[in-house]
Amino acid sequence: MKTRLQIFLPIILLAILVSSCGTTQLMVDNKNADIYVDGQKVGKGIAEIQRMGLPQKANISAKYHGQEVGSMVIKRKFDGVTCMVAYFAGVAAIFAFRYPALVMIPTTIPSEGDRVRSIWLEPPGSGDW
Repeated sequence: MKTRLQIFLPIILLAILVSSCGTTQLMVDNKNADIYVDGQKVGKGIAEIQRMGLPQKANISAKYHGQEVGSMVIKRKFDGVTCMVAYFAGVAAIFAFRYPALVMIPTTIPSEGDRVRSIWLEPPGSGDW
C-alpha cells in the first residue's frame, strides 16, 4: 500500500514542473526599441520566447531606427526543474534546460548631441582646422 507521500509527491513535482515551463520575458529600457532573437524580430519594448528546451544559446539584440543599440547572449541552463525531470523522465531531461525568467537588455540610445556633425553645415571659419 502506498503512503500519501508516495501518491502526492509526483503530482506536486509535476505541477511545479508544468507551472515553470512558460516563457522568458525580454525587456528593453526603451519601449520603442525592436527586439531580435537570432536575427528575427520578436517584439518591440517587450517580447517573449519559449523558456524550456534543448541547451542552446540565443543572441538577443535591440535596434532603434535600424541601428543596434544593445545586445547580449543568453543560454539555457541546468537547474532544479531539469534535475526533477532527469529523476522522473531520465533522458527527457535534455529538453528541460531553461532560460532565465526575465532578461533585461541594456541599451544605449544615441541622443541628438552624439551624432557626427558635418563640417559642411558649419559656417566658414568655425571648424578646428
